[in-house]
Amino acid sequence: MIKVVDLHSTLKGQKVLDGVNLEVKKGEIIALIGKSGVGKSVLLKHITGLMKGERGSVFIDGEDITKCRGRKLEKLREKIGFLFQGGALFDSYTVYDNVAFPLREKTKMSEEEIRKRVLYELEQVGLSGMEHKYPAELSGGMRKRAALARCMVMEPEIMLFDEPTTGLDPLTARQINQLIQKTYERKHFTGIIISHDIPEVFSLVHKVAMIHEGKIVFYGRPEEIFECDHPAVKEFIEAAMEGAKTQIGVRNGG
Repeated sequence: MIKVVDLHSTLKGQKVLDGVNLEVKKGEIIALIGKSGVGKSVLLKHITGLMKGERGSVFIDGEDITKCRGRKLEKLREKIGFLFQGGALFDSYTVYDNVAFPLREKTKMSEEEIRKRVLYELEQVGLSGMEHKYPAELSGGMRKRAALARCMVMEPEIMLFDEPTTGLDPLTARQINQLIQKTYERKHFTGIIISHDIPEVFSLVHKVAMIHEGKIVFYGRPEEIFECDHPAVKEFIEAAMEGAKTQIGVRNGG
């Protein structure tokens, strides 16, 4: 479903992606991990065609998105849902109008059909009765739920999650991760999740990919990463696990 081949990308004179190769099969979810600033979000932008690298290809369902233009590019993008870190909701729109927006822009559905679809998706993310609210009236977790509903209302084949739990407290973060799992079970999309919720995110995914110095240095099942002897992978996982233990200690008053 997604195949990245020898992708190179430079930002402001700095090499960010240095020959990235990655394949995500249809129906798989992978966790994309690595230190801050290593190019995880940049890779997602290449997958959506929002950025173009100097070299390499990105195949979406067999089509190289780096070579697509105009309507062909738009058709490929319609397969993809993107959940941004902050949700990227329209502040001046209600929750209902935010979720309805892509249906009004991209389909010829009647308002009654749109209403049924929007209310159904809001129910699925636990926001029934909140459709009249504005983003400023919602908690951080609710904004993420509304943004997810807006993605799913278009029934995307691919979902990209850019740090979906950033800025949330541990309990709300867990609820969002559980919601992503529930949504996957309902829709069976192909997905990539950028996350620092280690090891929690590993329970959501089939594979884990780690970026280091512009390359994928680990790609395999979640349980396999703990046995990886690559120095950068070991260091990152050990630090993440230590951080998780510290959080648990703080929450338990340790």
